[in-house]
Amino acid sequence: VFVWVKNIGLESIIGIESADVFFGPEGNFTRVPHVSRAEGGFPSWEGVVEGGGSWSPATTLRITIRYATPLSAGRYFAKITLPSGGTAEYTLGM
Repeated sequence: VFVWVKNIGLESIIGIESADVFFGPEGNFTRVPHVSRAEGGFPSWEGVVEGGGSWSPATTLRITIRYATPLSAGRYFAKITLPSGGTAEYTLGM
């Protein structure tokens, strides 16, 4: 699963791996650990700034959430909480 998040702030966001990512079926989502803390397990997530570099203002972070098996069709909820406390959330269908 890919989720894109744009930095609409005035400063670069550091410590991306410390962000909290929540994802799952609507009404039954869970916190997904960063790949560095998942100990090789699933689900896990990692983030890459589109075009490389730091997550500076006006740039976009692509979050990849990996599961061991494909997800079924349905409505899903995603929420990202940054180390600074900023949040963004989405409901999506697959």
